Amino acid sequence: MLTIAWDVDDVLNDLMYSWYHSKWLVEKPTKSVRYEHLVENPPHNILGTSAEEYLKSLDEFRLSDKYESMGPNKEVLKWFDEYGEHCRHIVLTSVPLNCAHISASWVVRHFGKWVRSFNFIPSSRTGVVIPLFDKTKSDFLQWLNNVDVFIEDNETNYKGAKALGIKTLLVDRPWNTSRLSMNDVLTKLTKMIEKETE
Repeated sequence: MLTIAWDVDDVLNDLMYSWYHSKWLVEKPTKSVRYEHLVENPPHNILGTSAEEYLKSLDEFRLSDKYESMGPNKEVLKWFDEYGEHCRHIVLTSVPLNCAHISASWVVRHFGKWVRSFNFIPSSRTGVVIPLFDKTKSDFLQWLNNVDVFIEDNETNYKGAKALGIKTLLVDRPWNTSRLSMNDVLTKLTKMIEKETE
């Protein structure tokens, strides 16, 4: 049985899109930058702001009811309904410590039928000093040494997992070079499952 590790934000959900449209553009309306223009992550330079202001806004969104009420990616949820029982699923996300419980709650509420392990790399925040057991997702994956497939939107994390020999699928987002739509990723996963069960 394959073990699949899923990123949460911008894979299981559409965090950046939701944050950008329901918080950033509401508070700082601009017609010159569209979601599709966010070709860097973090996108603070494109938005003409500081990294601190961007992270503050994103964390406020995470801590608001807007994050909790954000729906899961419908394509992914449909795939889980059909194929989820054929694999083991874990979550591996990067999230600030003070928001991790909200992310975990969101995952369990929407994907808890299949996902039984929530793991996170604490995103660095000013003034927060905590032990760092793993600095990157690839550090964690190397330590766990039990993941067959990793689904991610961040190119650095994608390359790190790939270097470990893990089959890694990069979901197409404005800030990466992938051309794999979510549907493409799910089709590839389905084929891997079918090959396993032949």
